[in-house]
Amino acid sequence: MAFPSQMAPGAEELFGATRKQVVVIREPGDGAKWSGVAVGFGDSTDYQELVGTGDFAEHRVFPAYYLQTLLPSTARATLMAGHDVAGCVHSYGKGQAYLVGTLLGHAVLSYNDHHNESFLAAALRRAGVLPDQLGRLQRRQRRSGKKTAWFVFNTTSEPIEETVSVASIKPPMDLLGAELKLKEGTAAIRVDPMEIRCIILEN
Repeated sequence: MAFPSQMAPGAEELFGATRKQVVVIREPGDGAKWSGVAVGFGDSTDYQELVGTGDFAEHRVFPAYYLQTLLPSTARATLMAGHDVAGCVHSYGKGQAYLVGTLLGHAVLSYNDHHNESFLAAALRRAGVLPDQLGRLQRRQRRSGKKTAWFVFNTTSEPIEETVSVASIKPPMDLLGAELKLKEGTAAIRVDPMEIRCIILEN
């Protein structure tokens, strides 16, 4: 695989770092859930967990597919691969830019590893972004006029039922017509494992 010789235009200013090296990183135990075949000596490196540093010292990251190491200039390191920086955060304008030198989406589905989501949640909390929860259920909301749609997710392996107050609005309904338990100004929302429900509410 060919890698670009430099970062994208403007990226060094945004992230406060330059690229040191990019290599393919092998899977734990030399697994083959997503890896290709090595084409020559030195084109890949052994699997290693990325270790948090500074404000992220309690975190670990499960790297996948490639490992990019960095040379921070004005950025602060967040992740280390041995003695090399593999993640950093940089203040830019009114916000902060995070650069992580690997892919983060493979860990849970391929190896049931949840370190990456903990790292990302910590970064979001530091930026003031908090999860929208209904008890143990995750929620995303969309509004149009007087109506609100709740997309409710259960990402666990067990059914979850949460009771919420709906006293000040019209009785809610399930978008697909499934039963919704209503009682004395409350609604009991049950979501099966790895399922989604959409609840429609109207003021």
